[in-house]
Formats: sequence, structure tokens, C-alpha cells
Amino acid sequence: MIVGYNATLKHNNSMKFNKLAPLILPAALAIVGCKENQTVSDTRDKVQTSVQPTTSAKPVSSSYLAPIEPTEYCPSDMVKVPGFCIDRNEARLYDIKGRGPASPDYYPNDRRIKERVQYFTKGDENSDAGPPAVEIEMPVPEPPAWQLAGPFQVKAVSKKGQTPSGYQSGDVAEKGCKNAGKRLCTEKEWVTACRGENNTKFPYGNEYEEGVCNIAQIGPPSIMLYGKSAGENDDYLDDPRMNLLPIGSPYLEPTGNRPKCVSTWGEDGVYDMVGNLQEWIDDAFAGGHYVSPSREGCEEVNRIHSRKYHDYSLGARCCSNTMDKPQPPQE
Repeated sequence: MIVGYNATLKHNNSMKFNKLAPLILPAALAIVGCKENQTVSDTRDKVQTSVQPTTSAKPVSSSYLAPIEPTEYCPSDMVKVPGFCIDRNEARLYDIKGRGPASPDYYPNDRRIKERVQYFTKGDENSDAGPPAVEIEMPVPEPPAWQLAGPFQVKAVSKKGQTPSGYQSGDVAEKGCKNAGKRLCTEKEWVTACRGENNTKFPYGNEYEEGVCNIAQIGPPSIMLYGKSAGENDDYLDDPRMNLLPIGSPYLEPTGNRPKCVSTWGEDGVYDMVGNLQEWIDDAFAGGHYVSPSREGCEEVNRIHSRKYHDYSLGARCCSNTMDKPQPPQE
């Protein structure tokens, strides 16, 4: 009897479920669909909430956008090259006592200047021969009075638009840089700076381009002035008129006069490293000058003279170590 009762109960329950199923299933599906729709809606709301217009975005903490501070600095008249600084322009020599620029046309020594003025205007004071004969009449440049008044010292100053000082020996160039708080460049530094960040043979590229830098001008000034090459008389090389020729349009140009003759470093650049004046480095001179026929560019380095030697074609620019703090602009 118990077995029969259980079977009857299961049959009755099954019948009741079959009658209620059409009502229960739609309700259950509606509940599930509601949950699914709510989940999709919540997800969309979260996505929309996380992607807001930039105008209403909350500023990012400055700790995440802190600028990268430079760790090496150079004086304002110098260009930063990895590991060192170099003058942006060829140097003009200035009196360390503030009496102004020295003449760029004389070796910077008061007795030497007096002797040169005497020789090229009146001739050797110990001879009746008179001054050297010239092909063209041209006055000897007059130096500042303070350069004739007695001993003086000079420092190297790098500025755009000034006539750089020629007639420098290696010793004079070194002293000028030292008095400016700098030093002569090493050959490696000079060549590196000249080749620029693209490491090219010339400041502007790997192929020589005529007229970009002040080099390979026609005819040395000694031929114009004396009708002879400078090699025939060492005095010609020391004539203060050399860098003033040709008359009215001298071959020696103001610094930075050729904007494409620049060795680029970042947004800055070093000017006239090829041509204009040859530049003393620690144990040689480099770069060629305005009548040099060489096409060696930044690789033009000569050791044919000692540091005591000077002539009209020799100038300088200085280097220095980088600093850990910026320096106020120089006046």
C-alpha cells in the first residue's frame, strides 16, 4: 500500500507541474532576462563613465609628468656636445682689464706690435731699406692705444658677428682660453664637435659643397699684396694687412657669417669649424682657413708647426668641461 501511495503522489505532482509550467517558465525567463539586461547596462555605464571627454578629465599628477632635467650645462656662449662644451664661434681676444677688444690683426704683444707697425710703415729701424715693396697701396691697421702702452693680457671671447683674432700662436691661444675660464680643445673634442650629431665629414654633410663654408678662396693675400707667395718671406705671414684683403671685401669674415657652415647639436650649432681661420687645439691646429685648398673638412688637422708659431691664418676657439649647474648669461 505504501508503494502504491508513493506512485500516486508522484503522478499527481507531475500533473500539477505540467499544468503550472506554462505560467512558471515565462516568469523565470523574464527574471533571467532582467538580470542580463541589468548586467549589460551596468557594464556600458562603467565603460561610458571611464571614457570621459578630455576637457573634463582630471589633471594627471605632476609627479607623472615631471620634466627630465639636464644634468650637464654649458656657458651661454658655448654649445653642449656630449661630455664637454665648445665655443659657438671663433674667438676674438679682449683685454682682461676691460679696455675692449684687441686688434685681430697683430700678435698680442706690445713690443711685437710696435715693431710690426714700424717695419711695415717705415721699414726696419736698423736699416735704411724701407718697408717691403707692395703691389697695392694699403695702410697698416692702427691698433688700440692700450696695446702700445705696455704689457697686457687677453682672454678669448666667443661672439657672433665679430672679426676673430688671427696671428695667434698655440701658447697665446691656450692663455686666452685659460683667462676666459676655459681651455684648448683636444683633437678628439674638436673633431667630434665639427662632425656634428650626424657624424659627417663636413659640418653640413659628407660631400664637399662649394661656398657653404669660407674656404678655398682664390689667391692667397700675399700674392695680392706683394705679388709673391708668403713662403718667400716669413714677414709676409705676419703682415697685419693680410686678413684685410681683398680691399673692400676681406676673405676673413665675421663669425657666424655663413649660417649653413654649422655643426648641429640638438637645437644649437657650432659655426665656422671649417674655413675662416685655422684653430689651435691642444697640440696642433685644425679646420683649414679661407684660402686652404684642402677638402678634408673636419679631418683637417696639422702638426707642421710648434706651439710658438703664429701667422695671419691662425685663430682659436675654446672648450670646457660641462657644469652641474647652469651659469648666468655672459654680458
